[in-house]
Amino acid sequence: MHVIDNKGNIYNAMDLVKQGPDKNIQLDSPKAYTAAWSAWQNFFDKFIVYE
Repeated sequence: MHVIDNKGNIYNAMDLVKQGPDKNIQLDSPKAYTAAWSAWQNFFDKFIVYE
């Protein structure tokens, strides 16, 4: 699997440009986590549950 951006860069699964004008540049990894909907209130101060 690979992704091609609008500049013609080809990325591998680890977000490294393997071919193109930005060759050998690594994309930054986003900070992410998985949580059940009921746990989000522990992460965010202004979390509101709408029912």
